[in-house]
Amino acid sequence: MGTCGGNPETDDILREKHCKKHSDSLTKYQSKKIIEQMDQSVCKMVDNHGTGFICMIPYPNDFNLLPVLISCNHVLQNEDVEPGKKINLKFEDKEILLEIDKDRKVYKSLKDDYDCTIIELRKTDGFDFKHFLHVDENIFSDNLKEAYKNNEIVYVIHYPKLDEIQKSVDSINFFSKHKITHFCSTDHGSSGSPILNLDTFKVIGIHSGNFEINGKSVYNVGTIIKFPIQEFIKKYPPKIKKNEILLKLYVWEKNINKEIYFLDNGSFEKGEDKGDSHNNLKELNENNTKIYINNIEYKYCKYFKPEKVGLYEIRIEINIPIKDCSYMFSCCKNIVDFDFSSFNTRSVTDMSYMFSSCQNIRELDLSSFDTNNVTNMNNMFSFCIGLMSIDLSSFFTNKVTNMSKMFNWCPNLRTINVGNFDISKVENMDDMFNTCEKLVYIDLSSFIAKKATSVSRMFRGCEALQNIKFFEFDGENITNMEEMFLGCFSLVYLNLESFNTRNVTNMHYMFYGCQNLKLINFSNFNTKNVIDMSGMFFACTKLTELNLMSFDTKKVENMSKMFSMCRSLQNLYFGYLDLTNTKKIDGIFKNCLNLKLLVVPKEMNAKLKYELDNRYVEPLRFKSGDQTIELYT
Repeated sequence: MGTCGGNPETDDILREKHCKKHSDSLTKYQSKKIIEQMDQSVCKMVDNHGTGFICMIPYPNDFNLLPVLISCNHVLQNEDVEPGKKINLKFEDKEILLEIDKDRKVYKSLKDDYDCTIIELRKTDGFDFKHFLHVDENIFSDNLKEAYKNNEIVYVIHYPKLDEIQKSVDSINFFSKHKITHFCSTDHGSSGSPILNLDTFKVIGIHSGNFEINGKSVYNVGTIIKFPIQEFIKKYPPKIKKNEILLKLYVWEKNINKEIYFLDNGSFEKGEDKGDSHNNLKELNENNTKIYINNIEYKYCKYFKPEKVGLYEIRIEINIPIKDCSYMFSCCKNIVDFDFSSFNTRSVTDMSYMFSSCQNIRELDLSSFDTNNVTNMNNMFSFCIGLMSIDLSSFFTNKVTNMSKMFNWCPNLRTINVGNFDISKVENMDDMFNTCEKLVYIDLSSFIAKKATSVSRMFRGCEALQNIKFFEFDGENITNMEEMFLGCFSLVYLNLESFNTRNVTNMHYMFYGCQNLKLINFSNFNTKNVIDMSGMFFACTKLTELNLMSFDTKKVENMSKMFSMCRSLQNLYFGYLDLTNTKKIDGIFKNCLNLKLLVVPKEMNAKLKYELDNRYVEPLRFKSGDQTIELYT
């Protein structure tokens, strides 16, 4: 199994150098998520003194994937994979005893150049196949040197000496006919570990040992993964699964003999994002799509005219890899249930308006969706007024750029799981949860808004929302936060410490009507570029104190009604209250019946008094430094 040199310090330096090079495409959250995925994929072969890993291999192509366990022949001997044997796999978070039975597909390479064993896995084995490694598609290129000429760095995850998991990084040495050689540091027990392309974090080979000259290790050796995969497919030719969607729709008396749509009904004519809606689903036609209604085959169509009241089952069989699912079921108001377990979305790039206005859907199981290539989720579930629960924890969203109105007007949505969302490339989140009136809690700890420019009305009208969990939200490019939390009646506390607001220009009505809000953490708010703060805290009737010490109002032009109707507000603290450029200030403290103290830096006392004194409004107790004076506001 051999040992090859290297040390952790070198690995760390190379990793840091590489990640810095690719910092634009790989965020902190992405790195963490990918590393977690890799750790869940690699295991100790406890009784076999080596490493193994779980991988989704193309079977026979990326349209159909098969989960397998991969290791080396010399780690898993012939007798280890005989029917009746059990293989002890120890992962970071669990241990699984994999039983070999006579029906399980097992491949052991017979050629000397391939040192690889592949074992089929099943759902009943206890794995979550959503989070395992994938094969790098470039490895199937006929010219590997050309395919990887700019990707010379590889990554090996292994259990050297069957100790703790390690991650080694170094350069590719060369490709031979079936072999890949590299300089990553390894040790006894590393054989069978995955070799990954560090640009894609996908598998290109299986580490098997090292090459020695005069007893000294020169470089490490592995098998290029494409060849054993091809041999596995030859041995076990796959049966291609049908790509189909099953759905149920209900026909009421009023629907008899009328057009009832089960695919896009064309209601969104010339929509703001798609243009002419009649071009939607243009990939589908009678040559590649079959329609079955209650098991009777029909010519390709989007609707039928029912003659009876009741439940109808529709099967849509699609014989191509579909790329555009936008508007696919939009305004199909009679659909009551979907089954997507046999629908392949691996090639899909657009899911905008996909379920928009599916008004009679209560729950959606989209756990089988592959969203790795999706870039647009705009209005995906908008106006699903009956939707009550949705779990999207299996979604990969690292390529999505638009999530605006994604859950807009889902007034009965009570639970939602977007805990694994990667929003690093999302530019627009306007109205994302607008009018989700029944939503009580939402975890957005994975949200790091690096490229977002607008979050206006993001939680507007979330009347029952009591808690929003932010962690590293950032938002350095956001310019618009207008009405972001407007009408969040049930919010009591908001921690916005992780918000980067240095480029925000619009905070109009940001917390309007948050009538139970008692405390907001603004400690890192930077408002130096804000122009509009009008109505920002309008009718926040439970606020007793506001600490706005981080606020800079020098560029603000509109502060009208900023604190109006804050009837419980007693103390207000500003770090920099400059009204030089403020053009509108009417009603700024209207009906702030209990406001007693306004604290600003002492040096601003005279200037502020002059500014407010000319606005013809009511007197207010004012404290500047150690002085408490009468000031006109």
